[in-house]
Amino acid sequence: ADQQLGRLLTFLDTTKQADNTIVVVVADHGEGLGEEDEWFDHGDWLFEHDLHVPFAMRYPGHIEPNSVVKNPVELTDITPTILGYLNLEMEGTTGVSLRSAISFNEVPRLFARSMAFDRAPNRAQRKLDKSFQPTYRQAGLRIPEHRYIHREAEGYDHILFTCGAKGEIGCDRVDGVDPNITGLFVAEAQTLLSADMGERRQASDGEAKMLEMLGYIDPTESK
Repeated sequence: ADQQLGRLLTFLDTTKQADNTIVVVVADHGEGLGEEDEWFDHGDWLFEHDLHVPFAMRYPGHIEPNSVVKNPVELTDITPTILGYLNLEMEGTTGVSLRSAISFNEVPRLFARSMAFDRAPNRAQRKLDKSFQPTYRQAGLRIPEHRYIHREAEGYDHILFTCGAKGEIGCDRVDGVDPNITGLFVAEAQTLLSADMGERRQASDGEAKMLEMLGYIDPTESK
């Protein structure tokens, strides 16, 4: 990947198109490699290793080399950021432009948010009712010091992590959830979970098979 990106950047430089081209490099998700007992999987959880992904931009004359946004951001921020550099606005999105954060180190957002279906309670309910469709979800919130995972299903514990201790990458699970800390997160998580997600559409057979091959749904869920 590094070599192919280098080829692209070299091409833009040698053809004198670099100054008129915004290059964005990003990953869609991470992968569990044993952290939190998650092996070769993603999509079931909102752990740091699932969500902390590369996000780099190059736009000569507009973005200074080695600029760093220290606060967590979202993939929803990519399009508003690109449009911000083009002096265009975007409606109907919860993403924010990172232009001021990149140039002036302003805090772009209070929380970086994420959502996923919560596979454990959905599977448990599916065993009781074969017609049950995935319903229970997780909401994840990230600030520089903490990651919080809020679980919608009753009887499943919320999870709190401390992050970036001594400048290190990664988060450590906190034993027991301190209500004085989680009180900052619960209302935002519930707001995220209560948002209108639009009408659920049944996947076609081809879409379901593709999602099954990618590991996003169980074989039983595609039938």
